[in-house]
Amino acid sequence: FLAHPAFLAVCAAHFANNWGAYLLLSWLPKYLTSLGATLADGSTLFSTPYAVAIVADNVGGWVADEVLLSRCRLKLLHARKCMQAVAMLVPCGCFLLLCGSTSAGGATALLAAAIAASSWSHAGYAANILDLAGGDAA
Repeated sequence: FLAHPAFLAVCAAHFANNWGAYLLLSWLPKYLTSLGATLADGSTLFSTPYAVAIVADNVGGWVADEVLLSRCRLKLLHARKCMQAVAMLVPCGCFLLLCGSTSAGGATALLAAAIAASSWSHAGYAANILDLAGGDAA
């Protein structure tokens, strides 16, 4: 089982997703203060991307179940791949735009979009873990 390609793909996606999440979590306050944010307004700026991600995570679950599986009638595997693609490609675009950001507010908006889109991986690779486990997950 440990050499199965599906298991290795989940491990790679899990590593990449969590490495990026922990990097952002540790780097975000320093980055925003370098753009002029102060500790007084920092708490709002630092927490906004994660508050947006809570909502986006639930929207992502609805999109995967209702839109991709029910309305578009995609196979489960294809729906998972679509959600994972969004969870990886949208943050890449946001980070490219972030290179030109000069304000803490603009950077926070781009980071919120990136982290929110990244949360859609819960309907991608994270849900796929249960698919791979089959009856053992119950």
